[in-house]
Amino acid sequence: MRGAQFYPGDKVIILGNDEGIEPGKTGLVMSKWRDTLYAIRTSDGDFHWLDSTEVSSIDPDRHEIERGDIIQITSSKHNHSFATIGDMFRVAKVFEDVDYYKVLVDNELHYLSNFELASYRFAP
Repeated sequence: MRGAQFYPGDKVIILGNDEGIEPGKTGLVMSKWRDTLYAIRTSDGDFHWLDSTEVSSIDPDRHEIERGDIIQITSSKHNHSFATIGDMFRVAKVFEDVDYYKVLVDNELHYLSNFELASYRFAP
């Protein structure tokens, strides 16, 4: 899944996210890496994104998570209002090699994928 490329120091606009940031806010990219994202569906029908640093398979013999697997939240690194550590979800879709960014918004660090961001362009 390829999208716009951002680099540390780039100013970005938040389009949408699971961390409670109001769309339209601006932020500053602090770092970039590539990760796997898992789309899950909550009981209210909403889809959310979880990354490989915050989930694990509930099957200790399986190390690779695939569509249809049950995963468990193992970290509170991200501020998700829909889940806490120990909650379990079925994986609806796996997105490998997604560009992911640590973004400073209102003096707080947030972790956002490339499709949650847009380049900030200021017209003179």
